[in-house]
Amino acid sequence: MKKVVLLSTLFIMSCSVDNHPTAPQVIVGDVSMGVKSMSTVIANISEKVTSGKVTITMTITPGAMYSLQLTDIQGNIINTTGFTANTITLVKLLDYTAVPVGTYDLNLMDTSGNSNKIPVIIQR
Repeated sequence: MKKVVLLSTLFIMSCSVDNHPTAPQVIVGDVSMGVKSMSTVIANISEKVTSGKVTITMTITPGAMYSLQLTDIQGNIINTTGFTANTITLVKLLDYTAVPVGTYDLNLMDTSGNSNKIPVIIQR
C-alpha cells in the first residue's frame, strides 16, 4: 500500500503545471552598437529623380552602425537597409524599382540618433 501511495504522489507531482512565470532575462553590461559615430552625412546622390535605382555616397565613421530608411510623406517606413561602415566614404547602390511612384525621404541614421535626410522622387 505504501508503494501505491508513493507512486501516486510522484505521479501527481510530475503532472503539476508550473504557473509561475519566469523572470525576464536582464542584460548586464554594455550592448555593443559599434563605434560611436562622428559623421552621418549624405555627401552625394546620383539623382534625386529616379526610376528606382539610386547611388548614394556617404561620409561616415568606420566601425559605426547605420541605417538607410526610405519613408513616405506620412513617415511610414517603406524600405530599410542597415550596415556597419568599413570606410570613411561609402557608396551604396539602392534598388527601389519595386517602390510605387511618389515622393520619399531617404534618411541616414546612426545609433546615436543623428540623421541626415534628402528627398527622393520615383517616376516611371
